[in-house]
Amino acid sequence: VCSWHRRKALFEFAKENGFRKLAFGHHMDDAVETLLINMAYHGNISSMPGKLSMFDGALDSIRPLILLTNKDTAEFARIRNYPELTAKCPYENQTFRKTARGLITELEQLHPKAKWNLFNSMGNIDQEYLP
Repeated sequence: VCSWHRRKALFEFAKENGFRKLAFGHHMDDAVETLLINMAYHGNISSMPGKLSMFDGALDSIRPLILLTNKDTAEFARIRNYPELTAKCPYENQTFRKTARGLITELEQLHPKAKWNLFNSMGNIDQEYLP
């Protein structure tokens, strides 16, 4: 809910100021969480691409950190002494994202490359072996 409102405000700001590109800080963890959410709630295999043309090509949404993990970005921020940002959403405990994050952690305990494999699976779909 909160992220949708933030994105809407950013899209409006970009349009009002004539921006053609809007960069988001989403990383691999976000993409894999979104994949699981979309599979479980919407029955489709989709996530957040590194680049997406939107509004009939008026705006490109880019995610330059998409190949980095949350751990990578946190470590970089720590090294650079960046302050930790915490955008609290009143609905954060009512969403599936936190559950998806926990599922990914559990999968990584079973197989250390699980997150990376889930991320890569989005570009490696074998249609022949799907129903």
